[in-house]
Amino acid sequence: MQESLVHRIRELLRAEGRLTARELTETIDDPTVTRTVVNRLLHARQDVFGKSDDTPPLWSLRGSGGGGASSPPAGTISARQSTSRGPAAAPGKRKPGPGSRGWQEQALAAWRGLGHRAIVEAVEGAGKTSLGIAAAAEATRAGRQVVVLVRDSEDQHRWIEALRGALPDRSIAGSAPHPLPAHGDVTVVTARGAIQDRMIDRQADHPPTVLIVDDVHDYSAGAYAKALLPAFQWRLALTCGAERGDGLMESVVRPYFGEIVAGCDYLHAVQHGLLPRIRLAQVPVRLTASEERILHTAEDRAEQALDTLVGTYGAPDTRSAAEGFARAQLDARGPAAVFARRYLDALGKRSELLAGCQEKLALLRNLPVPALTRTQTIFFTDRPATATRLVQLLGQSDLEIARVGEDLAAITRDEVHRRLRERSLHAVVEHRGLDPALTVPYVGMGVFVSPDLTERQLAHRLGRVIHPDAPQAPVVLLAFVEGSSEDPKHVGAHLRRLRQIAEEEITTDIAGLPGLLDRWLAHPGPNRHPGAVHPTPAPGAPNPGPAASEPKAEAVMTELSDQLLAQGGIATADELGDLLGLTDPREMAAAVTAAAGAGLLDFRPVEDGTEELVLLAADVGGSADQRGAALERITRWAARSADPIEEFPGLVRAVAPLRVPRHRLVGIAAFLRGTTPAGLL
Repeated sequence: MQESLVHRIRELLRAEGRLTARELTETIDDPTVTRTVVNRLLHARQDVFGKSDDTPPLWSLRGSGGGGASSPPAGTISARQSTSRGPAAAPGKRKPGPGSRGWQEQALAAWRGLGHRAIVEAVEGAGKTSLGIAAAAEATRAGRQVVVLVRDSEDQHRWIEALRGALPDRSIAGSAPHPLPAHGDVTVVTARGAIQDRMIDRQADHPPTVLIVDDVHDYSAGAYAKALLPAFQWRLALTCGAERGDGLMESVVRPYFGEIVAGCDYLHAVQHGLLPRIRLAQVPVRLTASEERILHTAEDRAEQALDTLVGTYGAPDTRSAAEGFARAQLDARGPAAVFARRYLDALGKRSELLAGCQEKLALLRNLPVPALTRTQTIFFTDRPATATRLVQLLGQSDLEIARVGEDLAAITRDEVHRRLRERSLHAVVEHRGLDPALTVPYVGMGVFVSPDLTERQLAHRLGRVIHPDAPQAPVVLLAFVEGSSEDPKHVGAHLRRLRQIAEEEITTDIAGLPGLLDRWLAHPGPNRHPGAVHPTPAPGAPNPGPAASEPKAEAVMTELSDQLLAQGGIATADELGDLLGLTDPREMAAAVTAAAGAGLLDFRPVEDGTEELVLLAADVGGSADQRGAALERITRWAARSADPIEEFPGLVRAVAPLRVPRHRLVGIAAFLRGTTPAGLL
């Protein structure tokens, strides 16, 4: 059995290149071959199989190449090469290192393998335009004509100049004001041009059959309707993050372009000299007693509405997916829309409270205005109303600040852009609906007032702040309510991974922040070896962040506990292993045992004698005996109940003394049965 499975995995990796244990298990499609079995075999036979540093790791045959970058978001195909650890260049003097553009070759190969249809994610400044030009060159060599869709005339000019330089023997076309023919081997069209029906010359003998869309996340529904035509056989979308708040990415863009390919993340970009490292400041604040009561009320209401949406209407049980589901239900009639509105209203109240709590407002009032006037700053928050309040608050000082967003009148937006170029505007405040046309030319700092963001939302915002030609290390400031949903411990690993691209990282308080920012915004950042970056506290700064030399076992145990709490206090070991990169069952078992010994959690095998575990955090309440009894009841129901839906109310009553989210119980059962919550229901 073992040798035949080794042979099967070897053949799959030889054909596919690099796969996760989950992908291998799903491809093998044998009920006796679980992910635990595959993981155990992969780790036991590392003479045959090599793993990358991705989370979860990508496995390949020894000698066929590995990986060392962080993992792409779920649902993506990795197209990154392993990351080297060469020295990082000083800000403003970076030179791409050897193999730095290798991610583009890998992305092109993935695009070809997917039938020339894919969405490639890569951070701003990593070279998406060059990737698009390479795809256009490949298409023209195959005798195909290409249309490139861009946002505006400025992007159109940039693409035309780049295409002319890279493809001198091809005709490059574009609309006015460029003195070019209307159609050529490669035609660059703006979103406005697409809406005005200029995508394809219907009279042409050989109409274009290739579509390349730059910044595919940024277009209107009208532009998508006019541009995403069936006539385009080859399709490539470029984006820094395949996510938007209105559902069009899931309903329109992804069905048209197909799979998401992970091209280049921030860790790869800074390690290869494509982008500068950042300086990271984290400032935890606390709520007052009355604010905590309001927060708990809002979270209880959100949890109750989410339980109903998941249990009755088939909503996904992850926060970002559930929010998108709820927004989609608002336009519908019936009870689902009622619970969707309750859920979103509760999230809105929570967001407003966290962004406008007393200590966070005190932090903003205490910002050193003279230091901020040396650069330009972007404040990121969630709600338009909160953004307006921040402008009013910060405008009381000598800081010139304005709110931006697509909801502003065109004349106001033009005035803001003019003042940013002239440096008469020191700061802008953006809410969740980012303005795709906004450029802050002299940005030196991004302040995350509402850091409860998905990985792709974070990438969109970091793209505003981190630029290849930055004269000094950009500053990223996270202001968060400790222990809340916006605490990096609970938001997700992507916020904590900011430490990996930081040359200097400090945790401070409201009193220590002004001196820190005054120092950081006055001097360029040092040049540090990316493989040996340690947090360096400012002189006299209180509460420095944890040192990089903490014992590994303790760090892993803490990370495990944090991730378990982020999942609602209950999860399977496999779920947490994917998030933490602990895919070796022995390593995972050691971490779980250590965390249980420290009183952080309880655990139980799904079946006696198996290595599949369900974990329950001590923070859900109750005594150890109560948690043990609850685990026994939950695992029996989740894995072996003949009718889990019929028995669900009884289970909820049995574990009622503990704070276990109902939607997570459904998620656990679905996970163990190899289906989705909607499929289970």
